[in-house]
Amino acid sequence: MPVRQREEVQALLRGLEVRDCREVAICAAEFSRSPEGRRIVFRLTAPSRLLVLGPVLVLALAATARAQDAPGRSYVDATAGVTAQPAATPNHRIRPPLSGAGFPALAAAGGFFIRPSIAVEGEVATAEVSIRQGFYYSWSQEYTASVRATTIGGGVRWKPRGVSPVELVVGVGRARVVHGTRDGIEYREYPYPQGSQTPMPDSSSGAWVWSVKGGADVVFPRASRAAFVAGTRVRWRQRIGDDYGDDDYRGVSPLAFDFGAGVRVRF
Repeated sequence: MPVRQREEVQALLRGLEVRDCREVAICAAEFSRSPEGRRIVFRLTAPSRLLVLGPVLVLALAATARAQDAPGRSYVDATAGVTAQPAATPNHRIRPPLSGAGFPALAAAGGFFIRPSIAVEGEVATAEVSIRQGFYYSWSQEYTASVRATTIGGGVRWKPRGVSPVELVVGVGRARVVHGTRDGIEYREYPYPQGSQTPMPDSSSGAWVWSVKGGADVVFPRASRAAFVAGTRVRWRQRIGDDYGDDDYRGVSPLAFDFGAGVRVRF
């Protein structure tokens, strides 16, 4: 490139000046020297402004929309499902043990990805199992026994490599465990009249205990900020009482298995 042309291009880059041009022009741009003669003036005509600025505006709007649609680091999960509680050994006068499945098992969690693969979160979860249970001695009682655990805790979520659809969760918290009886009938024989039946009052008792959880979720994205989530949790909680406490007396296991599905929203 000749020295004169190189100097003009460098001057153009150093002092590019865009001016409004009201005249109708066929050309897309006009070049001229400034009055001082020290720089090149670049004038955009009306048609050229559309040609140059139009694509720039479109690209800027597209980038803004993409940034708005991109999922954020914060998220909220809401799930519903079932809980399964295995049987433990109850008092020898109680049968069957308080175990089985319960619906619904509800959970809500919210967290923040501090890294693409690591998130910290808080959770509230509740589930209840109930069965018809009996006490048998020289008299007998039959009632509906229930145990409900409501857990409030925190945890850590790991998303392998930051892109895996499978996420592993561990956490610890406090659980409010409430044992209840309802719809009970007490049966008496000797020395009471044959077939004596007395309704039993409903009752409940509870305590706060420690709880630990572990599990996994599978995330199925449905939109930029929404996803379908399915997962499972294994929950262990501290037992209530001694050999005659509610858990041991009724045959309640310290373990529970939750299976649920729901939605996730990221923002």
